[in-house]
Amino acid sequence: SSLAGSTSYSVSLKGGSTDPRVKDVAGNALAASVTWTFTTSAGSSGIGEWGPKINFSTVPVAAAVLPNGKLLIWSSWDRYDFISGTGNRDKTYTNLYDPNTGQVTEFLVSQTAHDMFCPGTSMLEDGRIHVSGGGPQVTTTSIYNYSNNQWQRDADMSRRRWYNASTTLSSGQVFTLGGIPEDGIGELWTENSGWRVLSGLPITPLTEENGTHFDLSEQHPKLFTAPNGKLFAVGPSPRMDWYDTSANNGNGSIVFAGRRSDDIYAQNNVAVMFDVGKILTAGGNPNYDLANAENTPSSTNAYIVDINSTVSTEKIQSMHYPRAYANGVVLPDGKVFVAGGLDNGDNFTDVGATMVPELFDPVTKTWTEMATLPTPRTYHSVALLMPDASVFVGGGGLGGTNCNCNHPDGEIYKPPYLFKGARPSILNAPTSLGYNNVFTVNTTPDVTRFSLIRLSSVTHTVNTDQRFLPVQATGNGSGNFSLVAPANANIAPPGYYMLFALNANGVPSVAKILQITGKTAPVITNPGSQTNPIGAQINLPIIATSPITETLSYSATGLPTGLSINSNTGVINGTLTAMFGLLILYK
Repeated sequence: SSLAGSTSYSVSLKGGSTDPRVKDVAGNALAASVTWTFTTSAGSSGIGEWGPKINFSTVPVAAAVLPNGKLLIWSSWDRYDFISGTGNRDKTYTNLYDPNTGQVTEFLVSQTAHDMFCPGTSMLEDGRIHVSGGGPQVTTTSIYNYSNNQWQRDADMSRRRWYNASTTLSSGQVFTLGGIPEDGIGELWTENSGWRVLSGLPITPLTEENGTHFDLSEQHPKLFTAPNGKLFAVGPSPRMDWYDTSANNGNGSIVFAGRRSDDIYAQNNVAVMFDVGKILTAGGNPNYDLANAENTPSSTNAYIVDINSTVSTEKIQSMHYPRAYANGVVLPDGKVFVAGGLDNGDNFTDVGATMVPELFDPVTKTWTEMATLPTPRTYHSVALLMPDASVFVGGGGLGGTNCNCNHPDGEIYKPPYLFKGARPSILNAPTSLGYNNVFTVNTTPDVTRFSLIRLSSVTHTVNTDQRFLPVQATGNGSGNFSLVAPANANIAPPGYYMLFALNANGVPSVAKILQITGKTAPVITNPGSQTNPIGAQINLPIIATSPITETLSYSATGLPTGLSINSNTGVINGTLTAMFGLLILYK
């Protein structure tokens, strides 16, 4: 029978007078019985399991999970080489992977004239992917629409950027910061209006400390929309700052938020918002892509940065393995899976690849080793949570024929919770929510709790989209629940989220993908039937409220002659001169 995982066994080999047929390698009967013990490694329920390789036509340097459950990956102007490719640098190779069928389809994007290699990426409120900057140092912005599988060029930035980072704000706007070769000053993108430079939000505070400049620190800033509505910069330099896009008459301002404890300059580290206002940072390297990088060890440091009120940083247990270029993925149970990386600061190499992933438990604040990677995942690798609660891990390389680390492939990792018994199911859930809404979800009876995780995009270890949100839920014990949506857009920036239901064993359901949007219809109070004589002075307030506290404007059609509606207050007033039907419109 099969041996159990993580179990000690004792084995005896009988010899001597007990059974002289047992002989040693020389053919002599064993003089006596021999006994030894061993312990089996953890089974899939303890360390998870990797699936077969998924082959792509290009290296997944960037990736995003779409609202339809598919995975989009892309690279650069050449399938395998970002430097010595073929043709002009005005295109990008992409692949679309359907996890339901296993089909991978290649699409060459040339209509936007954009090499989307090492850009800023973010997910918009309607599920589109916003990509700005890229190779070789461009101002270009492209937007992908999953509903028709089309890319469209949008307004150019004012600065050329390569290795910038972008973040979706609570307003649905996109802020981008950093990158080379210019000053990296922040810019704000608004739908239908394009980009605006925010003169008060330079990259420079994040690139220096006590007069010392951190080399290449203008690349890959780690920015998160915080519960107070501001942006929090948590790295990669040890200095942390608040970036406020609305301050200083809309030009922005920066306030120092403290140091990340005793951490080093940790470029290409992991940064994951694993709970409301709590960020896990881990690993990184202080000598990324510079002289002697191959001999510069990566870090094992790990910290929890709490930004809910005053900023506090707690140094926690270090990872078991040093790693830069790793990817962190928050799971439906709130734990964080960290995969891949390199034990040194070099790039375009698998020498020193960290092959053992680790799982961070936010309750115990400890790390546990998981199933060994089938393939090295180092510089230019990606990882994302899939709707079935598995994790896609892939990519690495794109260094051309001289690179032995090109990996145009990926694998699906099944975490330990998928080997702990039957999965619960969400039977019915809404497709869209407003903030603070109470909504109904029907599940199998074994469900005990819920979580929301935002769909996300990633490149170069930067994933500013993903965040874990516990969900307040009240059930009747038979699978009927009332849930409360996140309170506001600061906690849950507008966009698409995966709703997971979990049972008492921590086993998650397949997610229901729903949209949390600021575009929720106001609630209007019926003013009732109104009867007034000709010549009456009318002063009728129309009462409406926004579930997400938006400012409302009012309009009306079909008003009786002599009456009008105040667009700001919703009050209908005037002198009634004729009888007529009435229809109120509000937005």
